[in-house]
Amino acid sequence: AIGAGIATVYQELALLPNLTVAQNVHLGAERSRAGLLRREAMRDDARRLVEQFGIDVDVDRRLGDYPVATRQMLEIAVATHRKARYLLLDEPTTSLEGGQVERLLEMVRSLAAGGMGVVFVDHKLDELYAVCNRVVALVDGRVRIDARVDEVSRHDVVAAIAGDAAAEADEARRRSPDG
Repeated sequence: AIGAGIATVYQELALLPNLTVAQNVHLGAERSRAGLLRREAMRDDARRLVEQFGIDVDVDRRLGDYPVATRQMLEIAVATHRKARYLLLDEPTTSLEGGQVERLLEMVRSLAAGGMGVVFVDHKLDELYAVCNRVVALVDGRVRIDARVDEVSRHDVVAAIAGDAAAEADEARRRSPDG
């Protein structure tokens, strides 16, 4: 997949918490000359990457010292650093809260606006409608809906996945004051 320009960021992060941020950025693609690692060049690359994405980290510090939200953002940034043209995100906001979610969604919107193809796999329809231009709902491996988000209602998506009763319950929950 990597050779085809496809990067995947899973719900469970793949970067290594005991390595530094810079080491994680270059994991598997270390820069070297004559068999020696070019550590300063790797740190400089990592600094540019985190600055580009507005990720406030020290590239010489262990990744595990940072909160999950920061690690999630870095994992997405690393995928772009590896020249991915397509990014598959598997429930990327599961371990995030409030403002962290919005920051990640903005990052995804920015990548898509820059021409990267993004597949955003999630069950949180509010987030899907916030970042996606198309929704595909699968049930037991079969496509139930494949449409532009502006052409299909949230109710229709829930009904296609879980049935009309679930869609009605979702509507009622969303209309309630505690929604």
